[in-house]
Amino acid sequence: MTVVKKQKKKLIAEKKQKRESVPLTQREQQTLEAILQNKNIAQIAIDLSITEKTVCFYLTNIARKIKMFVNKK
Repeated sequence: MTVVKKQKKKLIAEKKQKRESVPLTQREQQTLEAILQNKNIAQIAIDLSITEKTVCFYLTNIARKIKMFVNKK
């Protein structure tokens, strides 16, 4: 195996490892907990003192991170 191939393989492994360890932020955790309590987007926004658009942003991030987690297995 050439040096370039070894370096490429190492970079791919490092990138994969970084993706595996993407934790939810505190706000994403709070949003997820609220969803699990059957709260709607408007209720979550009021409870967390943020806009509904921000709640949707957090939900998108949560879904992306969960998808990444599921796809790695």
